[in-house]
Amino acid sequence: MYYPPAVNGNYPPPVSYVSYPPPPVTFVPVAQRSPEQVNQSLFQTHCSRVGLTLMADLGIMLGGEMLVMIVGMIAFLLLKDSYFPGVNQTEAMLNVTMLALAVVPCFSHFIPAAAHGHKWGIRPLDPFRGDRLNGGFIAAATATALGLNAMWGYVYYFANNWLQDNTGVNLDSGSMDWLDESMTPVGFGLYIIAVCIVAPVMEEYIFRGMLLRTLSQHGAGFGIVITALLFGLMHGNLAQTPMAFLIGLILGYVGVKSGNIRQTICIHMINNTLASIPQAVQYFAPQYEDFVATVDFAKDVLCMLFAVAALIWFAVKRHKGIKARNWRLQVGSPVAVSPDELTWAKLEIPESRRIPQWNLVKHKIGLCLASGGMIFFWVSMLLLIVMSTLLPFLTAALQF
Repeated sequence: MYYPPAVNGNYPPPVSYVSYPPPPVTFVPVAQRSPEQVNQSLFQTHCSRVGLTLMADLGIMLGGEMLVMIVGMIAFLLLKDSYFPGVNQTEAMLNVTMLALAVVPCFSHFIPAAAHGHKWGIRPLDPFRGDRLNGGFIAAATATALGLNAMWGYVYYFANNWLQDNTGVNLDSGSMDWLDESMTPVGFGLYIIAVCIVAPVMEEYIFRGMLLRTLSQHGAGFGIVITALLFGLMHGNLAQTPMAFLIGLILGYVGVKSGNIRQTICIHMINNTLASIPQAVQYFAPQYEDFVATVDFAKDVLCMLFAVAALIWFAVKRHKGIKARNWRLQVGSPVAVSPDELTWAKLEIPESRRIPQWNLVKHKIGLCLASGGMIFFWVSMLLLIVMSTLLPFLTAALQF
């Protein structure tokens, strides 16, 4: 209704306007998600970032090693006539290769681990802080790890021999032949440094120091199993993946109990060093090869017996689950996408359902492996394992 102003003291009649109806409002239904669904989605986001961290680790490692070897090859080809007269080109390239294997993994593991720790608020020195476990526990864990390593080693050895006798295919053919054919003392020394010192420190830093530290917030058992699985897949071949998974379970348990990676680094170094001794003796002192093989066999038998006893004891005494008593996290705000995100660390299946802990661990493992980044990682590694396993079959078929 509109009231016009007065004209000469007279008010014209009011004018009424017909208002247009407002446009209809269309309401788009929004899918409602329960708190459990929200937390499940956020949990899978965390796991997806773990998978992407490992993919970045793998990419940096492979790319860095190729870059170092290509640069070394180009530099040697350009300068060999002027600065390296009389130097054997094969030996020099082997040394460059070993240098790449010894140095590049430092950066390939450290850069993604540092980025992952920064995202979760973990400071670089946090994985080295924690409680010291007694020597008896560390010795028992080391013997168990060595026993599990030996078990898989003999299973793989006999399976490979059976396959070679029946099909003529050797799964280990061509894998490390170049080390035996033209390895130099300098190159072998760099190889030992890479396997026995560099690899244990950096692998423990990323797997037990960063990934286990973050995943254990969703359950110690879940963190141990999933990091051991990822640790096994990261090795990328059938000979080492099951062995690394079994050792990863022991290392994860020690890491959760101590809250740091100092003890896990020691166990990892001992395992790799003992595995490298026969190869070192074969290279430097072949006259003692039989004696070392006998001692190594005795060590394997004792460690396997101890591992069986330790697993039986653990199954009987620790059936109620694993508690991360000493796991001292220095996490500020782990990837705070929303206020509800931090609640997953305390979210458990209601006690009224009476679900055993192992079923809860399996539930979380299934959700973790179904996340996007994690699928990308384990599918890539499984393809790599399949390709490395099928390569000897393809080589035998082409030779035939």
